[in-house]
Amino acid sequence: GSVVRIMEAATSALVQGATNAAQLAVEQTAAKGDIAAAFIIECGGRRLILGERFEEELRVYRDVVGMDVPIMGPLLYGEIGPMPGSKSLFHNKTVVVWALSTKTWGDLLMKEG
Repeated sequence: GSVVRIMEAATSALVQGATNAAQLAVEQTAAKGDIAAAFIIECGGRRLILGERFEEELRVYRDVVGMDVPIMGPLLYGEIGPMPGSKSLFHNKTVVVWALSTKTWGDLLMKEG
């Protein structure tokens, strides 16, 4: 009575997905000011699957977000989070890119001060 799902991933699809996520984050944030920083959370399984192409994926973030923008974030395992319109599920080989605008970053710093 168990349900088993097997994931198959092409490395090119993973790199393209990272590109798309970074571009979307930058596009949605750019309206609020220049990009001040980016926080990227990746499933650690991406690194295992990508192997040597993992460095390529990291360069994609740098190219899309900007060479002078600080980028930080962890590799995690077992991300669980809801997608819009669905219940919480396990999402394997995911990446989340959060770009902070200069306005948002400034607002956060002002609250601290």
